[in-house]
Amino acid sequence: MALSGNYYLNNNIDCSSSNPNYPDDGSLENTYSEDGFDPIGKGSSFTGYLNGRGYVVDSLYINKPTENNVGLFSILEDAEIEDLGLLNSTVTGNNEVGILSGKINNTIISSSYSKGLANGINEVGGLIGNCYYTIVNDSYANGNIDGSLYVGGLIGMFVGGEINNTYATGTVTGKNILGGIV
Repeated sequence: MALSGNYYLNNNIDCSSSNPNYPDDGSLENTYSEDGFDPIGKGSSFTGYLNGRGYVVDSLYINKPTENNVGLFSILEDAEIEDLGLLNSTVTGNNEVGILSGKINNTIISSSYSKGLANGINEVGGLIGNCYYTIVNDSYANGNIDGSLYVGGLIGMFVGGEINNTYATGTVTGKNILGGIV
């Protein structure tokens, strides 16, 4: 996958085989290691465009408790993501952890959502872990979010940009600087 391309989903994506604990009836090939799915870009920035067209990424499993920038996308920079859903997700990382992306800079997120669990230490959010100068519109997160510092239902840490018509539901747990949305 080129990190600067334009992409459109044409169907739902089933990631249940990324979970080593998924009960396999033999019909799915487990293609991932014990730590699950590798974030797209893995430490590099996705700078392209992704339109989910209303489709979902289901059962994303990432277990990388010592890694930073953990989510479906490792880092989004100068990117645009729209109309994408993430269901039944379990994402664990160190710092900058979000179900959609661990870190975002100068990006537009619209009409997107996540449902699941996000766990980390610092800058942990239901959709985005660390968010700089970004616009988030018409999006939401639903799930349990757990961290220590900068923990939010939608976004863990937010520096500049806009958040419009968004919400978060679920439980946010941490030690310092917590918020229902941010």
